[in-house]
Amino acid sequence: MGFANAAAGREAATGRLVGRRLSELHPGLVTAGAFGRILDTAATGVGYEGRVEGLTGSAAPTALRAAPFLDGVLLTWRPREGAAEHAAGPGGAQRLAGLGCFAWSAGSPGIDLSEEARHLLGLDPGRTDPATPAEVLARVNPADRSAVRLLARRLLAGRRTGALEFDAGPVGGPVRTLRVTAEAASDPADGRPRAVRGVLQDVTQWHRTEQALTGVRARLAEQRRRSAAQHRTTRALQNALMAPPAGSEPPAAVDHAGRYLPAGDRPRIGGDWYDVAGLPDGRVLLAVGDVNGHGLPAAVAMAELRHALRGLCYTGDGPGGMLGRLNAMLCHQGGHRIASVLCGLVDPAARTLVWSAAGHSPPAVIRDADAALAEGPTGTVLGALPESRYPDTELPLRSGDTVLLWTDGLLNRRDTGNGRPDRLLRAAAECDRTDLAKCLAHVAARLGGPNPADDSCLLAARLPGRSWLQGR
Repeated sequence: MGFANAAAGREAATGRLVGRRLSELHPGLVTAGAFGRILDTAATGVGYEGRVEGLTGSAAPTALRAAPFLDGVLLTWRPREGAAEHAAGPGGAQRLAGLGCFAWSAGSPGIDLSEEARHLLGLDPGRTDPATPAEVLARVNPADRSAVRLLARRLLAGRRTGALEFDAGPVGGPVRTLRVTAEAASDPADGRPRAVRGVLQDVTQWHRTEQALTGVRARLAEQRRRSAAQHRTTRALQNALMAPPAGSEPPAAVDHAGRYLPAGDRPRIGGDWYDVAGLPDGRVLLAVGDVNGHGLPAAVAMAELRHALRGLCYTGDGPGGMLGRLNAMLCHQGGHRIASVLCGLVDPAARTLVWSAAGHSPPAVIRDADAALAEGPTGTVLGALPESRYPDTELPLRSGDTVLLWTDGLLNRRDTGNGRPDRLLRAAAECDRTDLAKCLAHVAARLGGPNPADDSCLLAARLPGRSWLQGR
């Protein structure tokens, strides 16, 4: 004996239900295999819940539930969209977000996949029937299948949630990186898994972007490592080039200090240099210079010029004569190198400074808390004109006077002016009687420290005397 409500009667093949078999009224139950599950429910008392296609003559899937009732089985069904479609919302939103949904319930013949989920896995999006686990697993990259199986086993064994990334796609087709996030629902009575539902998300582009960013980070780290190594090498090479020749004795006739200021933190070698050398006749060579350009070629040209000047100071020539010979050397070499140089000879006995300049600012003299530029003519830069001449200028000195030389990178800054030495002279006057090394540090600090765009040098020499000794 059977009973049916009005809705079941309307959906039957005919309005007369009495005396007719269920398999006759709804043959879709038999073809879908659900009729056998209903008989199992009647025999064992274990309920069944699943989805059947074409149960009521409609193409829409139908949710079917069989539950023990009195001495028979109570059947309920309703046409519906798939559970996955219902959970996912509009299919267009899924496509835009690269999201697909899936659901599985105990007793279901397969996994209910939304249209976008089938598309992501490389299955036919037009299919409406559940996909078997084997069909789904066949679309997973073989290298990732064991991880997918492990996640499924854990969810069915009682794990509440789980997530995993894997590659999937049709055989011979485009491979996507998918992220699956799933949760399991268990029967409160016995704890057995009742359903598993979740979402698939296409993270291919994110994965590629992350891989690209990882590569960029690795390249940046390698670049920083190489830059740091180059910076250390550059500093070591610069220090080696600026060091006095092996075995040479520093001049004791005058107090002196020099400072090289590299261009900010840039790991490159510049062409700025300074030199101090004591001569056999008691005079002291003071020189600063700047070769155009940066890098190893400029450093090589700087080293050649510096050592050539050291050799020329033993010929007996004055500063102007030495600069003339250096100019002839650069013009003859034809290497398109130019350089500015300030060369001076301090005679402690005569208390004089004889100096000459090639495209360079004259020296400054610090005396009695005042600093001023020396007056005298200057010549063109070295290496520009073979016929250039460089006159000498003699400057009388007093005990305790300080002579200050520098290269133009100290003043030519983008943010502080046009290279005029006013600020330098004021800073120098403030440290008239201080230790020379501290004086150079003070001048550099007042001018803003190292120039970010160019390297520079500072050189100071002081005649000893009573006033200087008392100041110390």
